[in-house]
Amino acid sequence: MASSSKGTVTRRLPHPTPLPAASSSNDADSDDSSKLDRNIRRKQMIAVFGSVFLFFILMNAVPLVLTGDRATQQVEFHTAIQLDDDNKNTEMPRWMRDYFRWHAQQRRKLTAGSNEWKSMKFLLMQCLPNSRKCGGTADRLKPLPVMLLMAHKSRRLLLIKWGRPAELEAFLQPPQGGMDWRVPDWLHQQQEFRQGPRATNIEELIELTTNSEEFPMVKARVQAHDHGSVYYNEQRQQPDEPTFEQVYHLCWRVLFTPAHAVAKRIEQQFENSGMVPGHYVGIHIRALYGVSERDPAMIEHWTRNAIHCASQLEKQQLHSTAGPFYLSSDSSVALAVGMAYGMELGAQVVTRQTAEEKAPKQPYHLDKAPKSAKPSEFYDTFVDLYLLAMGRCVTYNMGGYGTWALYISPYTNHNNQSCSFQHHNASGIHKCEWAGARNPSKAMTKQQQTTIPNKALFLPPMK
Repeated sequence: MASSSKGTVTRRLPHPTPLPAASSSNDADSDDSSKLDRNIRRKQMIAVFGSVFLFFILMNAVPLVLTGDRATQQVEFHTAIQLDDDNKNTEMPRWMRDYFRWHAQQRRKLTAGSNEWKSMKFLLMQCLPNSRKCGGTADRLKPLPVMLLMAHKSRRLLLIKWGRPAELEAFLQPPQGGMDWRVPDWLHQQQEFRQGPRATNIEELIELTTNSEEFPMVKARVQAHDHGSVYYNEQRQQPDEPTFEQVYHLCWRVLFTPAHAVAKRIEQQFENSGMVPGHYVGIHIRALYGVSERDPAMIEHWTRNAIHCASQLEKQQLHSTAGPFYLSSDSSVALAVGMAYGMELGAQVVTRQTAEEKAPKQPYHLDKAPKSAKPSEFYDTFVDLYLLAMGRCVTYNMGGYGTWALYISPYTNHNNQSCSFQHHNASGIHKCEWAGARNPSKAMTKQQQTTIPNKALFLPPMK
Protein backbone atom coordinates (compact mmCIF):
# COMPACT_ATOMS: atom_id res chain seq x y z
CA MET A 1 0.00 0.00 0.00
CA ALA A 2 1.32 3.42 -0.89
CA SER A 3 1.03 6.56 1.12
CA SER A 4 1.61 10.09 -0.04
CA SER A 5 2.40 13.16 2.07
CA LYS A 6 1.94 12.97 5.82
CA GLY A 7 -1.72 12.69 6.74
CA THR A 8 -2.75 11.52 3.29
CA VAL A 9 -3.20 7.82 2.71
CA THR A 10 -3.91 6.46 -0.73
CA ARG A 11 -4.72 3.11 -2.26
CA ARG A 12 -2.41 1.41 -4.70
CA LEU A 13 -2.64 2.57 -8.26
CA PRO A 14 -4.30 0.09 -10.59
CA HIS A 15 -1.89 -1.22 -13.22
CA PRO A 16 -1.86 1.34 -16.03
CA THR A 17 -3.34 0.32 -19.33
CA PRO A 18 -0.58 0.12 -21.96
CA LEU A 19 -0.64 2.85 -24.58
CA PRO A 20 -2.13 1.65 -27.84
CA ALA A 21 0.49 1.05 -30.46
CA ALA A 22 0.46 3.41 -33.40
CA SER A 23 -0.70 1.76 -36.59
CA SER A 24 0.97 2.30 -39.95
CA SER A 25 -0.81 3.54 -43.03
CA ASN A 26 -2.36 0.97 -45.34
CA ASP A 27 -2.95 3.42 -48.18
CA ALA A 28 -1.62 1.69 -51.28
CA ASP A 29 -1.65 4.95 -53.19
CA SER A 30 0.94 6.57 -50.93
CA ASP A 31 4.51 5.60 -50.34
CA ASP A 32 5.47 8.87 -48.74
CA SER A 33 7.51 7.79 -45.72
CA SER A 34 7.47 11.26 -44.17
CA LYS A 35 3.66 11.29 -44.32
CA LEU A 36 3.62 7.86 -42.70
CA ASP A 37 5.92 9.07 -39.93
CA ARG A 38 3.68 12.08 -39.30
CA ASN A 39 0.63 9.83 -39.05
CA ILE A 40 2.40 7.57 -36.57
CA ARG A 41 3.57 10.52 -34.47
CA ARG A 42 0.09 12.07 -34.56
CA LYS A 43 -1.54 8.85 -33.33
CA GLN A 44 1.11 8.45 -30.65
CA MET A 45 0.45 11.99 -29.45
CA ILE A 46 -3.30 11.33 -29.37
CA ALA A 47 -2.68 8.21 -27.29
CA VAL A 48 -0.37 10.08 -24.91
CA PHE A 49 -2.73 13.03 -24.49
CA GLY A 50 -5.61 10.62 -23.98
CA SER A 51 -3.68 8.88 -21.23
CA VAL A 52 -2.74 12.19 -19.61
CA PHE A 53 -6.38 13.28 -19.74
CA LEU A 54 -7.43 10.00 -18.13
CA PHE A 55 -4.76 10.43 -15.45
CA PHE A 56 -6.09 13.85 -14.49
CA ILE A 57 -9.62 12.47 -14.33
CA LEU A 58 -8.48 9.74 -11.96
CA MET A 59 -6.53 12.15 -9.80
CA ASN A 60 -9.34 14.68 -9.50
CA ALA A 61 -12.54 12.69 -9.82
CA VAL A 62 -14.52 11.98 -6.72
CA PRO A 63 -16.37 8.74 -7.60
CA LEU A 64 -15.18 5.32 -6.69
CA VAL A 65 -14.97 3.17 -9.80
CA LEU A 66 -16.69 -0.14 -9.16
CA THR A 67 -16.83 -3.05 -11.57
CA GLY A 68 -19.33 -5.87 -11.64
CA ASP A 69 -22.92 -5.18 -10.66
CA ARG A 70 -22.17 -2.44 -8.13
CA ALA A 71 -23.20 1.10 -8.97
CA THR A 72 -20.88 4.10 -8.99
CA GLN A 73 -20.91 5.83 -5.61
CA GLN A 74 -19.78 9.34 -4.75
CA VAL A 75 -17.21 9.52 -1.95
CA GLU A 76 -17.67 12.87 -0.28
CA PHE A 77 -14.71 12.36 2.03
CA HIS A 78 -12.61 13.27 -1.04
CA THR A 79 -14.13 16.61 -1.93
CA ALA A 80 -12.19 19.78 -1.26
CA ILE A 81 -13.67 22.41 1.04
CA GLN A 82 -14.57 25.66 -0.74
CA LEU A 83 -16.01 27.97 1.90
CA ASP A 84 -15.50 31.04 -0.29
CA ASP A 85 -17.92 29.80 -2.94
CA ASP A 86 -21.51 30.09 -1.73
CA ASN A 87 -22.76 28.38 -4.88
CA LYS A 88 -20.97 25.16 -3.86
CA ASN A 89 -22.14 25.13 -0.23
CA THR A 90 -25.89 25.47 -0.59
CA GLU A 91 -26.58 22.72 1.96
CA MET A 92 -24.83 24.71 4.69
CA PRO A 93 -26.74 27.59 6.36
CA ARG A 94 -25.56 31.04 5.28
CA TRP A 95 -24.72 32.09 8.83
CA MET A 96 -22.46 29.05 9.20
CA ARG A 97 -20.57 29.81 5.99
CA ASP A 98 -20.15 33.41 7.15
CA TYR A 99 -18.88 32.24 10.53
CA PHE A 100 -16.28 29.91 9.01
CA ARG A 101 -14.95 32.76 6.87
CA TRP A 102 -14.90 35.15 9.84
CA HIS A 103 -13.18 32.51 11.98
CA ALA A 104 -10.41 32.13 9.39
CA GLN A 105 -9.80 35.89 9.38
CA GLN A 106 -9.63 36.06 13.18
CA ARG A 107 -7.55 32.90 13.52
CA ARG A 108 -4.83 34.38 11.31
CA LYS A 109 -4.39 37.17 13.87
CA LEU A 110 -3.31 34.68 16.56
CA THR A 111 0.42 34.98 16.11
CA ALA A 112 3.13 34.65 18.76
CA GLY A 113 4.25 38.01 20.11
CA SER A 114 1.02 39.74 19.14
CA ASN A 115 -1.54 41.02 21.65
CA GLU A 116 -4.45 40.84 19.19
CA TRP A 117 -5.92 37.94 21.18
CA LYS A 118 -6.62 40.25 24.13
CA SER A 119 -9.35 42.00 22.15
CA MET A 120 -10.97 38.74 21.05
CA LYS A 121 -13.65 36.58 22.64
CA PHE A 122 -13.40 32.81 22.81
CA LEU A 123 -15.51 29.68 23.23
CA LEU A 124 -13.18 26.85 24.21
CA MET A 125 -14.29 23.20 24.09
CA GLN A 126 -11.95 21.86 26.72
CA CYS A 127 -10.95 18.62 28.42
CA LEU A 128 -7.65 18.86 30.30
CA PRO A 129 -5.64 16.11 32.05
CA ASN A 130 -6.97 17.08 35.49
CA SER A 131 -10.62 17.32 34.37
CA ARG A 132 -12.77 15.07 36.56
CA LYS A 133 -15.21 13.98 33.85
CA CYS A 134 -15.31 14.83 30.16
CA GLY A 135 -17.44 12.00 28.80
CA GLY A 136 -16.72 9.75 25.86
CA THR A 137 -15.79 10.82 22.36
CA ALA A 138 -19.39 11.42 21.29
CA ASP A 139 -20.18 13.39 24.47
CA ARG A 140 -17.31 15.75 23.73
CA LEU A 141 -17.73 16.35 20.00
CA LYS A 142 -21.36 15.63 19.20
CA PRO A 143 -22.52 19.17 20.24
CA LEU A 144 -20.50 20.76 17.40
CA PRO A 145 -23.44 22.44 15.57
CA VAL A 146 -24.75 24.15 18.70
CA MET A 147 -21.21 25.21 19.65
CA LEU A 148 -20.81 26.81 16.23
CA LEU A 149 -24.20 28.50 16.60
CA MET A 150 -23.36 30.05 19.97
CA ALA A 151 -19.90 31.08 18.80
CA HIS A 152 -21.50 32.78 15.80
CA LYS A 153 -24.15 34.56 17.85
CA SER A 154 -21.63 35.91 20.37
CA ARG A 155 -18.81 36.56 17.85
CA ARG A 156 -16.44 34.18 19.59
CA LEU A 157 -13.55 32.21 18.19
CA LEU A 158 -14.41 28.52 18.67
CA LEU A 159 -11.33 26.51 19.68
CA ILE A 160 -10.77 22.99 21.04
CA LYS A 161 -8.20 21.97 23.64
CA TRP A 162 -7.75 18.44 24.94
CA GLY A 163 -5.20 16.82 27.20
CA ARG A 164 -7.16 13.79 28.34
CA PRO A 165 -6.29 11.18 27.23
CA ALA A 166 -4.15 13.19 24.78
CA GLU A 167 -4.37 16.24 22.56
CA LEU A 168 -7.21 15.94 20.06
CA GLU A 169 -4.63 16.54 17.33
CA ALA A 170 -3.27 13.04 18.01
CA PHE A 171 -6.51 11.67 16.54
CA LEU A 172 -8.09 14.41 14.42
CA GLN A 173 -6.65 17.40 12.58
CA PRO A 174 -8.23 20.44 10.92
CA PRO A 175 -8.28 19.78 7.14
CA GLN A 176 -6.74 22.03 4.53
CA GLY A 177 -9.29 24.68 3.66
CA GLY A 178 -11.27 23.98 6.84
CA MET A 179 -11.56 25.65 10.25
CA ASP A 180 -8.45 25.81 12.42
CA TRP A 181 -9.70 25.01 15.94
CA ARG A 182 -6.25 24.37 17.45
CA VAL A 183 -4.98 26.40 20.42
CA PRO A 184 -1.38 27.57 19.93
CA ASP A 185 0.89 26.53 22.81
CA TRP A 186 2.01 30.10 23.43
CA LEU A 187 -1.61 31.23 23.77
CA HIS A 188 -2.60 28.50 26.21
CA GLN A 189 0.33 29.48 28.40
CA GLN A 190 -1.22 32.92 28.93
CA GLN A 191 -2.96 32.92 32.29
CA GLU A 192 -5.44 35.58 31.20
CA PHE A 193 -6.50 33.41 28.24
CA ARG A 194 -7.27 30.45 30.50
CA GLN A 195 -9.49 32.39 32.91
CA GLY A 196 -13.24 32.21 32.52
CA PRO A 197 -16.39 30.32 33.59
CA ARG A 198 -17.20 26.81 32.40
CA ALA A 199 -20.51 25.68 30.91
CA THR A 200 -21.53 22.09 31.69
CA ASN A 201 -24.98 22.08 30.04
CA ILE A 202 -26.79 23.83 27.21
CA GLU A 203 -28.55 26.34 29.47
CA GLU A 204 -25.24 27.49 30.96
CA LEU A 205 -23.69 27.64 27.50
CA ILE A 206 -26.43 29.99 26.28
CA GLU A 207 -26.26 32.20 29.37
CA LEU A 208 -22.47 32.52 29.51
CA THR A 209 -21.84 33.11 25.81
CA THR A 210 -24.50 35.82 25.54
CA ASN A 211 -22.80 37.79 28.34
CA SER A 212 -20.07 38.76 25.91
CA GLU A 213 -18.58 41.73 27.73
CA GLU A 214 -18.50 40.09 31.14
CA PHE A 215 -16.92 36.83 29.96
CA PRO A 216 -14.41 37.16 27.07
CA MET A 217 -13.51 33.50 27.64
CA VAL A 218 -16.13 30.79 28.08
CA LYS A 219 -15.00 27.18 28.50
CA ALA A 220 -17.37 24.36 27.59
CA ARG A 221 -17.46 20.79 28.81
CA VAL A 222 -21.10 20.19 28.01
CA GLN A 223 -22.91 16.96 28.88
CA ALA A 224 -26.41 16.91 27.37
CA HIS A 225 -28.68 14.04 26.41
CA ASP A 226 -29.71 15.73 23.14
CA HIS A 227 -26.26 17.31 22.58
CA GLY A 228 -27.94 20.66 21.96
CA SER A 229 -30.00 19.47 18.99
CA VAL A 230 -33.35 20.69 20.37
CA TYR A 231 -32.11 24.24 20.95
CA TYR A 232 -30.27 24.29 17.61
CA ASN A 233 -33.36 23.23 15.67
CA GLU A 234 -35.50 25.83 17.47
CA GLN A 235 -33.08 28.57 16.40
CA ARG A 236 -33.20 27.83 12.67
CA GLN A 237 -33.83 31.02 10.71
CA GLN A 238 -35.76 29.41 7.84
CA PRO A 239 -38.16 26.42 7.81
CA ASP A 240 -36.07 24.71 5.15
CA GLU A 241 -32.75 25.32 6.92
CA PRO A 242 -30.96 22.02 7.64
CA THR A 243 -31.56 20.52 11.07
CA PHE A 244 -28.86 19.61 13.58
CA GLU A 245 -28.81 16.07 12.21
CA GLN A 246 -28.73 17.16 8.57
CA VAL A 247 -25.94 19.71 8.93
CA TYR A 248 -23.67 17.67 11.17
CA HIS A 249 -21.70 15.89 8.44
CA LEU A 250 -20.98 19.25 6.79
CA CYS A 251 -19.64 20.70 10.04
CA TRP A 252 -17.52 17.61 10.60
CA ARG A 253 -15.90 17.82 7.18
CA VAL A 254 -14.94 21.47 7.74
CA LEU A 255 -13.46 20.81 11.20
CA PHE A 256 -11.88 17.37 11.03
CA THR A 257 -9.83 14.92 9.03
CA PRO A 258 -8.14 11.88 10.60
CA ALA A 259 -4.58 12.25 11.85
CA HIS A 260 -2.05 10.33 9.77
CA ALA A 261 -1.85 7.29 12.08
CA VAL A 262 -5.65 6.98 12.24
CA ALA A 263 -6.08 7.46 8.48
CA LYS A 264 -3.49 4.77 7.81
CA ARG A 265 -5.34 2.26 9.99
CA ILE A 266 -8.64 3.03 8.29
CA GLU A 267 -7.05 2.53 4.89
CA GLN A 268 -5.53 -0.76 6.02
CA GLN A 269 -8.97 -1.99 7.07
CA PHE A 270 -10.39 -1.26 3.62
CA GLU A 271 -7.39 -2.87 1.98
CA ASN A 272 -7.57 -6.03 4.10
CA SER A 273 -11.34 -6.50 3.98
CA GLY A 274 -12.10 -5.39 0.44
CA MET A 275 -14.88 -3.13 1.72
CA VAL A 276 -15.71 -0.04 -0.34
CA PRO A 277 -16.97 3.20 1.25
CA GLY A 278 -20.70 3.55 0.75
CA HIS A 279 -21.18 -0.13 -0.10
CA TYR A 280 -21.53 -1.86 3.24
CA VAL A 281 -23.65 -1.56 6.40
CA GLY A 282 -22.20 -0.49 9.74
CA ILE A 283 -23.31 -2.21 12.96
CA HIS A 284 -22.67 -0.72 16.39
CA ILE A 285 -23.38 -2.69 19.56
CA ARG A 286 -22.93 -0.88 22.87
CA ALA A 287 -22.98 -3.99 25.06
CA LEU A 288 -21.55 -2.40 28.21
CA TYR A 289 -23.72 0.71 28.39
CA GLY A 290 -23.96 1.66 32.06
CA VAL A 291 -22.31 -1.57 33.26
CA SER A 292 -18.79 -3.01 33.44
CA GLU A 293 -19.80 -6.52 32.37
CA ARG A 294 -22.80 -8.34 30.93
CA ASP A 295 -23.95 -11.93 30.44
CA PRO A 296 -22.18 -13.26 27.30
CA ALA A 297 -25.36 -15.10 26.27
CA MET A 298 -27.24 -11.80 26.20
CA ILE A 299 -24.47 -10.13 24.18
CA GLU A 300 -24.59 -13.03 21.73
CA HIS A 301 -28.36 -12.61 21.35
CA TRP A 302 -27.99 -8.86 20.74
CA THR A 303 -25.21 -9.41 18.21
CA ARG A 304 -27.10 -11.98 16.14
CA ASN A 305 -30.17 -9.76 16.06
CA ALA A 306 -28.12 -6.69 15.09
CA ILE A 307 -26.71 -8.57 12.10
CA HIS A 308 -30.26 -9.52 11.11
CA CYS A 309 -31.29 -5.84 11.26
CA ALA A 310 -28.26 -4.87 9.17
CA SER A 311 -29.29 -7.39 6.51
CA GLN A 312 -32.69 -5.69 6.28
CA LEU A 313 -31.01 -2.32 5.66
CA GLU A 314 -28.62 -3.80 3.12
CA LYS A 315 -31.46 -5.49 1.25
CA GLN A 316 -33.37 -2.20 1.02
CA GLN A 317 -30.43 0.03 0.08
CA LEU A 318 -27.81 -2.17 -1.61
CA HIS A 319 -30.03 -5.03 -2.84
CA SER A 320 -27.80 -7.63 -1.22
CA THR A 321 -27.81 -9.59 2.04
CA ALA A 322 -24.38 -11.24 2.05
CA GLY A 323 -22.53 -8.24 3.42
CA PRO A 324 -20.12 -6.89 3.95
CA PHE A 325 -21.12 -5.68 7.39
CA TYR A 326 -18.71 -3.72 9.57
CA LEU A 327 -19.22 -4.57 13.25
CA SER A 328 -18.03 -2.27 16.05
CA SER A 329 -18.61 -2.88 19.76
CA ASP A 330 -17.28 -2.11 23.23
CA SER A 331 -17.36 -5.87 23.90
CA SER A 332 -14.85 -8.39 22.55
CA VAL A 333 -17.58 -11.03 22.98
CA ALA A 334 -19.79 -9.23 20.47
CA LEU A 335 -16.92 -8.94 17.99
CA ALA A 336 -16.06 -12.65 18.21
CA VAL A 337 -19.71 -13.73 18.01
CA GLY A 338 -20.31 -11.47 15.02
CA MET A 339 -17.47 -12.96 12.99
CA ALA A 340 -18.49 -16.53 13.81
CA TYR A 341 -22.16 -15.87 13.05
CA GLY A 342 -21.23 -14.30 9.74
CA MET A 343 -19.52 -17.53 8.72
CA GLU A 344 -22.59 -19.48 9.80
CA LEU A 345 -24.86 -17.31 7.65
CA GLY A 346 -22.54 -17.15 4.67
CA ALA A 347 -22.11 -13.38 5.08
CA GLN A 348 -19.01 -11.23 5.40
CA VAL A 349 -18.82 -9.67 8.87
CA VAL A 350 -15.74 -7.50 9.31
CA THR A 351 -14.29 -6.28 12.61
CA ARG A 352 -11.35 -4.01 13.25
CA GLN A 353 -8.25 -6.12 13.67
CA THR A 354 -4.55 -5.38 13.23
CA ALA A 355 -1.98 -7.79 11.90
CA GLU A 356 -0.51 -8.43 15.35
CA GLU A 357 -3.87 -9.21 16.98
CA LYS A 358 -5.12 -12.80 17.02
CA ALA A 359 -8.63 -11.72 17.99
CA PRO A 360 -10.65 -8.51 17.60
CA LYS A 361 -10.06 -6.08 20.44
CA GLN A 362 -12.55 -3.70 21.99
CA PRO A 363 -11.41 -0.04 22.00
CA TYR A 364 -10.76 2.04 25.10
CA HIS A 365 -13.42 4.45 26.34
CA LEU A 366 -11.82 7.92 26.46
CA ASP A 367 -13.13 8.71 29.93
CA LYS A 368 -12.60 5.30 31.55
CA ALA A 369 -9.18 4.16 30.34
CA PRO A 370 -6.19 3.93 32.70
CA LYS A 371 -4.08 7.08 32.90
CA SER A 372 -1.08 5.08 31.74
CA ALA A 373 -2.71 4.39 28.36
CA LYS A 374 -0.81 5.78 25.36
CA PRO A 375 -2.48 7.92 22.68
CA SER A 376 -2.01 5.09 20.17
CA GLU A 377 -4.24 2.87 22.32
CA PHE A 378 -7.17 5.18 21.52
CA TYR A 379 -6.74 5.19 17.74
CA ASP A 380 -9.26 2.38 17.39
CA THR A 381 -12.04 4.55 18.83
CA PHE A 382 -11.66 6.89 15.86
CA VAL A 383 -11.00 4.09 13.36
CA ASP A 384 -14.30 2.46 14.35
CA LEU A 385 -16.10 5.80 14.14
CA TYR A 386 -14.98 6.43 10.58
CA LEU A 387 -15.57 2.86 9.44
CA LEU A 388 -19.14 3.02 10.73
CA ALA A 389 -19.67 6.47 9.19
CA MET A 390 -18.31 5.40 5.80
CA GLY A 391 -20.88 2.64 5.45
CA ARG A 392 -24.02 3.14 3.37
CA CYS A 393 -26.28 2.57 6.38
CA VAL A 394 -25.87 2.20 10.15
CA THR A 395 -27.76 0.14 12.72
CA TYR A 396 -27.10 0.95 16.37
CA ASN A 397 -28.41 0.49 19.88
CA MET A 398 -27.75 2.48 23.09
CA GLY A 399 -25.38 5.35 23.80
CA GLY A 400 -24.47 8.15 21.43
CA TYR A 401 -21.60 6.58 19.48
CA GLY A 402 -23.67 4.80 16.84
CA THR A 403 -25.91 7.79 16.08
CA TRP A 404 -22.80 9.97 16.01
CA ALA A 405 -21.39 7.86 13.17
CA LEU A 406 -24.75 8.22 11.44
CA TYR A 407 -24.53 12.03 11.67
CA ILE A 408 -20.97 12.08 10.29
CA SER A 409 -21.81 9.86 7.32
CA PRO A 410 -22.18 11.64 3.95
CA TYR A 411 -24.01 8.61 2.54
CA THR A 412 -27.01 8.13 4.80
CA ASN A 413 -30.14 10.10 3.98
CA HIS A 414 -30.39 12.66 6.77
CA ASN A 415 -33.93 13.59 5.75
CA ASN A 416 -35.41 10.29 6.83
CA GLN A 417 -34.58 7.10 8.67
CA SER A 418 -34.56 4.81 5.64
CA CYS A 419 -30.89 3.98 6.06
CA SER A 420 -30.60 3.71 9.84
CA PHE A 421 -32.18 1.50 12.45
CA GLN A 422 -32.00 1.26 16.24
CA HIS A 423 -31.90 -2.46 16.93
CA HIS A 424 -32.04 -2.06 20.72
CA ASN A 425 -32.95 0.73 23.14
CA ALA A 426 -33.86 1.18 26.80
CA SER A 427 -37.29 -0.38 26.18
CA GLY A 428 -35.81 -3.59 24.86
CA ILE A 429 -34.66 -5.34 21.72
CA HIS A 430 -36.24 -4.77 18.31
CA LYS A 431 -36.40 -8.22 16.81
CA CYS A 432 -35.23 -8.58 13.20
CA GLU A 433 -35.20 -11.59 10.89
CA TRP A 434 -32.28 -12.47 8.64
CA ALA A 435 -33.18 -11.12 5.19
CA GLY A 436 -31.15 -13.53 3.09
CA ALA A 437 -30.54 -17.22 2.57
CA ARG A 438 -28.30 -19.11 4.99
CA ASN A 439 -25.42 -20.42 2.95
CA PRO A 440 -22.27 -20.97 5.03
CA SER A 441 -20.45 -22.61 2.12
CA LYS A 442 -20.41 -19.24 0.38
CA ALA A 443 -19.16 -17.15 3.29
CA MET A 444 -17.16 -14.31 1.80
CA THR A 445 -13.77 -13.31 3.14
CA LYS A 446 -13.18 -10.35 0.89
CA GLN A 447 -15.37 -8.26 -1.35
CA GLN A 448 -14.47 -8.86 -4.97
CA GLN A 449 -14.43 -6.84 -8.20
CA THR A 450 -13.66 -3.41 -6.81
CA THR A 451 -11.23 -0.92 -8.24
CA ILE A 452 -10.43 2.37 -6.54
CA PRO A 453 -8.50 5.20 -8.21
CA ASN A 454 -5.36 6.58 -6.63
CA LYS A 455 -7.25 9.09 -4.51
CA ALA A 456 -6.84 9.81 -0.83
CA LEU A 457 -9.84 8.83 1.26
CA PHE A 458 -9.49 12.00 3.34
CA LEU A 459 -8.51 15.61 2.93
CA PRO A 460 -4.91 16.33 3.99
CA PRO A 461 -4.41 17.99 7.39
CA MET A 462 -3.80 21.69 7.74
CA LYS A 463 -0.17 22.63 8.31
